[in-house]
Amino acid sequence: MNLQDNVYRFMTLLFCITFWQPRVEADQVLIDRLPNPDALPLHDQEYPDFPECSIYVVANVVFDVNVEISSITTYFTNIGQNWPHNELGSAVLNVFEGALNSNHDPTQGATLAVFFADVSNGITVTASFENNPLKLSGNTQYWIGLTPILGFNEHGSEFHFDSLLGPTSMLRDPGNCFDLGSEWVDPAVWGLPGYSAAMTITGNVIPEPNSFALSLFVLMVICNGKRKKS
Repeated sequence: MNLQDNVYRFMTLLFCITFWQPRVEADQVLIDRLPNPDALPLHDQEYPDFPECSIYVVANVVFDVNVEISSITTYFTNIGQNWPHNELGSAVLNVFEGALNSNHDPTQGATLAVFFADVSNGITVTASFENNPLKLSGNTQYWIGLTPILGFNEHGSEFHFDSLLGPTSMLRDPGNCFDLGSEWVDPAVWGLPGYSAAMTITGNVIPEPNSFALSLFVLMVICNGKRKKS
């Protein structure tokens, strides 16, 4: 083995150490639109027993950088209905990119296991993505919704809190049960102008490629080419 081979092996090892460092940072709060109990809440529930009356709410979200989402939490009232308390249930996750349009169908979202937890002034609904983080791009408009799936006959209805923070959310009544039309509409049609769904999103920023590692990689490619020629 000549000196050139030894240098190349050393550079390969250095590249692996530099570029493939394990991520150990703790989750951070990426979006935190906490509920305002003094603001009027909004209908946001899928009814398996009355699907034509399901209402879906999505929040307008833009991240400054690329992110990996590890959890999404939405906040609901607790007015004495028979919702789950500190137990598992189901919800529909919708993530739409760009301007909302009729092709963004909330009834086709992913059904996920979620945890319903009692908190001081309501109920939280949390979906966890710890084992498979949801990756979203920075500087891109997303519409994100986490709508509980609970039958009306058994569970009644609770309502999604307004945060009074962030841009206006949108809602859709696909079955036109409430005479809102079947397209996406501003909550102002229900007397809630400026409604912004209460939601917390946690996760991590996806780091930009390490410039030193990339330079090292380019140098490795050059050296490897010279090795093959020699």
